[in-house]
Amino acid sequence: MMNRGSLFVGSVFLAMWTVVGCRDKGHGEMNRMIDAAGESLDSLSKELELSFPSSARLVGSERLNGNDTVRLKVEMSAEDLPAFLAHAPVESEAFASGSGGYLGRDHGFWDPQIAQKLRTGQTFVHARALSIGVAEGQGGVAVLYIVNQGM
Repeated sequence: MMNRGSLFVGSVFLAMWTVVGCRDKGHGEMNRMIDAAGESLDSLSKELELSFPSSARLVGSERLNGNDTVRLKVEMSAEDLPAFLAHAPVESEAFASGSGGYLGRDHGFWDPQIAQKLRTGQTFVHARALSIGVAEGQGGVAVLYIVNQGM
């Protein structure tokens, strides 16, 4: 017969083994980023239920394999930004300076950590977290960093 102490130690060991075994070491299949270069801004717009203006250009996109996450970087005319944000599901009051920890680390085209005057907001849509980062680009361009992640 097992006593409470043995049961507790066994439970802690099992929990630690599970966490260590699933930890991302940067090259595991579970958290590997895959290039979504074949996707268009139009198809991503429909998937994410976001309406981009005609000035919008997809800089890059990728998916986190096994975690139901897509992230994309979009550039658009700064003049079109207010209309885009007015129709986006993230409330204007939700935006705050910085990445808020929602956008992750820089990698390839994905560079929110060096973005100028970045502000980020987050909301939940259809049991998914939607984070939108907005930064100032060069020459009247607004840069969007968008992460859509299943919960």
